[in-house]
Amino acid sequence: MTTATQPPFESDSPRSRLFGVELIILLTLVVYLPAIQGGFLWDDGLLVTNNTCVRLADGWWRAWLTPSPPDYFPLTINSFWLEWQLWGESPHGYHVTNVLLHVLNAVLVLILLRQLRIRWAWAAALLFALHPVAVPSVAWISERKNVLSMLFYLLSISAFLRFDEGGRWRWYAAAVLGFALALCSKTSVVMLPVVLLICLVWRRRTVARRDVLRTVPFFALALIMGLVTIWFQQQHAIHGQMVRPEGLASRVAAAGWVLGFYLWKDILPLNLTMVYPRWSVPAWNPLAYLPLLACAGGLAWCYRRRATWGWPVGLALAYVGAVLLPVLGLVDMSYTKYSLVADHLQYLALPGLAALAAGGAAWLTDSWSAERRTVLQPLAVLLFAVLGALSMHRSYLFADGERLWADNIAKAPDCWAAYRNLGASLCDRGDYEGAAEAARRSIALYPGDAQAYHVLGVAESLAGRAEESVAAFRKALATDPGIKGVQYNLGISLFNIQRYGEAQTAFRAAAAESPRHAGVQYWLGNCAFALGDRAAAEAHLRTAISLEPAHPAAYVRLAEILVTDPAARSQNKTEALVLAAQALALGADRSWSQLDRLAIVHAALGLLNEAAQLEQQALAAPDVPEPKRREMMARLEQYRRTPAAPTVEGTP
Repeated sequence: MTTATQPPFESDSPRSRLFGVELIILLTLVVYLPAIQGGFLWDDGLLVTNNTCVRLADGWWRAWLTPSPPDYFPLTINSFWLEWQLWGESPHGYHVTNVLLHVLNAVLVLILLRQLRIRWAWAAALLFALHPVAVPSVAWISERKNVLSMLFYLLSISAFLRFDEGGRWRWYAAAVLGFALALCSKTSVVMLPVVLLICLVWRRRTVARRDVLRTVPFFALALIMGLVTIWFQQQHAIHGQMVRPEGLASRVAAAGWVLGFYLWKDILPLNLTMVYPRWSVPAWNPLAYLPLLACAGGLAWCYRRRATWGWPVGLALAYVGAVLLPVLGLVDMSYTKYSLVADHLQYLALPGLAALAAGGAAWLTDSWSAERRTVLQPLAVLLFAVLGALSMHRSYLFADGERLWADNIAKAPDCWAAYRNLGASLCDRGDYEGAAEAARRSIALYPGDAQAYHVLGVAESLAGRAEESVAAFRKALATDPGIKGVQYNLGISLFNIQRYGEAQTAFRAAAAESPRHAGVQYWLGNCAFALGDRAAAEAHLRTAISLEPAHPAAYVRLAEILVTDPAARSQNKTEALVLAAQALALGADRSWSQLDRLAIVHAALGLLNEAAQLEQQALAAPDVPEPKRREMMARLEQYRRTPAAPTVEGTP
């Protein structure tokens, strides 16, 4: 039987509470099922697949103690490092982890709101779990830092509230530890000390001096990690770029617009996109300050009505404003060169608005009759069904980069970042002409983006236009000398057109920015081999193997060097055979070029039958260029008819 103060979809019985948790878990998993099937997006390469702190065996401690990572969130990097040991470059495991963390967060929101005695906490938790603005934080692997930091953020608040209830210091220690772990996952949780005070005000309508003193360690941690993050942003993510040309007055005015945008998208989550158009808020226009004044006026009105509805509404809005303060654009962030707003930046604020919506609905319906309250359940089902459908659609878009960026362009046709990222996705699919065209469109919209030139260079290189790719890479470096990864790709293009000296210079520059990158050492070995310095080539390749033991190309090239050395000793040939076997075990048979070189190695060792089999496997690949195919067929015929090993040249 439903009472006048209890909604039909929430009960105090343990069985009903368990059912509520199970329903949250089930619906969240269903909504995010499409994302689990997705791949890597945007900067997932920077943070995961190309991150030396993830790929290297000792990367886990480098994430903590060195400036190697792109930003300082060592616990998040460690989670990627652990998963790299489990499933490597397969993206599905990372997606599953993100979804499970979001499920845990939704359950913790439910627990925390019940600790705070927020009414209809179950509805608020489900609203958080299914809200469409949460999708980027869950479906985008790079935003592991969001879902992981919120996990420890919620645990820290819950532990602090338990300490406040019973005075047991072990809960206080757990709260401090939880906050430290949250900060090491992502520093945007830096406002947690203010949130703790807001929670205490909600409980007691006041804050004692003792309460403020108990938050001092939290403020100290926040200050330290905030300064570390600002340094990393300046040195790595921004590295001298002008991401916000606006002055302080313009930024203050824009903060009101940003806050209003987030509130509006939470209320009406339609027309969501990955990268929104970037606004320009003129500081000289008095109208630019209206949203900020409206926010201040709203809080003042809530304070005046604090005896009734103003108290919960004001505290909820204060919570939202506090947690969003670090991302309102007052401090430089690399993302603001694309847009001043992003859905993933408001993930932390969403539980506060969900609690306000659920608690507000409970308060508004208190005066309803029992007959009128019977409509609550179907309305709730309809609301959650709509939110779930919207989130599932967004999850479906995030499952495919090409689909996501095409949707972004449809909603924001002048978004240069969307065109650039579409180009990268088309490259991954093998549509190099389409990728080059998308990159050119991005450059036309914004010529100052070095990454667009980088994407263009990669597309041109993969399309076989090495000279054009070299020009694009050099333009990227001229636009932003500190851009990461371009020297490496420039070196590959130069090597492919046999400009080995210039390629070596480019790879040395790449080694300076990434000294423990196995691929850089591999290509330095190739350059040294091509320039006739076998000793240096062998040293670089052995370094590459020590850095990344699962690097089949390095084994192949080292074996080739050993067997083509005119002064090769018998033990060199024995080692070459071992290296060839290791290369095949590590997947060298998936590359026609590596199979071709392995055939050369076996032929030089006198193993002509094995050489012929490897060459046949290489020729079976559909993407072998025609000139190279003729050369390989000639070698195959030689292997078949020559009783002794053929003469092998020592150049790549």
